[in-house]
Amino acid sequence: MADVVVIGAGPIGLMAAWRSARAGAAVVVLDDGRPPAGRVAAGMLGPWSEVEHRDGAMHLLMVAASRRWPELVVELEADSGHDVGFVPSGTLLVAGRPEQIAPLRRHGQTVGTLDSDLEWQTGTALRTLEPGLGPDVAGGFVMHDEHQVDPRQAMAALRAACDVKGVEILDRCARALISEGNRVAGAITTRGEQITATDTVMAAGWSASRISHRVPMRPVKGQIMRLGLPAGRSLPVTHVVRSADAYVAPRPHGEVVVGGTVEEAADTRVTAGAVQSLLEEASRLVPDLRELELTETAAGLRPATPDGLPAIGRDTTDGLIWATGAFRHGILLSPVIADAVAGIVAGQPPDALLANFTPNRFAEAA
Repeated sequence: MADVVVIGAGPIGLMAAWRSARAGAAVVVLDDGRPPAGRVAAGMLGPWSEVEHRDGAMHLLMVAASRRWPELVVELEADSGHDVGFVPSGTLLVAGRPEQIAPLRRHGQTVGTLDSDLEWQTGTALRTLEPGLGPDVAGGFVMHDEHQVDPRQAMAALRAACDVKGVEILDRCARALISEGNRVAGAITTRGEQITATDTVMAAGWSASRISHRVPMRPVKGQIMRLGLPAGRSLPVTHVVRSADAYVAPRPHGEVVVGGTVEEAADTRVTAGAVQSLLEEASRLVPDLRELELTETAAGLRPATPDGLPAIGRDTTDGLIWATGAFRHGILLSPVIADAVAGIVAGQPPDALLANFTPNRFAEAA
């Protein structure tokens, strides 16, 4: 019997397993073998770029997560011996079309209300900072404290760190939960095996609601492209560049990730229309992208709850620990979610920052 069984081997599940094992727990992870949404994520750590006017509590959580990343990188690289691809690049949040200017200025006002003031920069000033921006960029904001991490490198590091800390990762798919009285006590795999544990963590992404109906979950599709540099060329930009319709995330090793679609769909097909629209918008922001090599297209399914906010914490009805529903912010939020899980397992009181994200809110609403 383990101390903890984690259902799901995406970035949040692996990080929760590593943090719990680091605190001394015996941990088992169930990996169903499906590529997690994090594998096709850009890994942008952007609490100010992505804040919405209604999301004060969410913004505080995102800021806390962003500030946790630099310290966590040191710990993870020390445990794993792997580079996690963390880059303090900064973000340029820009208007690539005239109709984007007014909404973007309102976004700046929202950030000022919730956190700190932003100063509007003209397109000319932004091109002085980042010459690779296109002439259609009319203005925007510079987010100096936003960074990025390579999710694929981070997940490889997490697997290595889990191995170092004695986490057992099983190639198993959970199909049901084990109940002892009113408490969850592990998981039953599709092979019929019973994996028992004192605590069970639900980190299965959008498919979590197939195993437990306590938190409704749906998949939201996102498509991305990866572009490579031809020999002798340098990155067209060094900052992450974002507009309302696309993002451009440059990687130091010579790759650029382009994405931005949000689709209410449950398939992982890459569509010609999405590729075309992403290339058009991204090339408007950074024209030199047209000269790069298209090396990969992919789609992932992000986990979303009905209110768009994550489910983090112990369900007081059955004891299941939820760690999913982060939607577009899974990579960013993974440190604070993982630390919350490790704290719960260790018997610590939950952080007040998590009060708005309890999984019980859905049962109460029902």
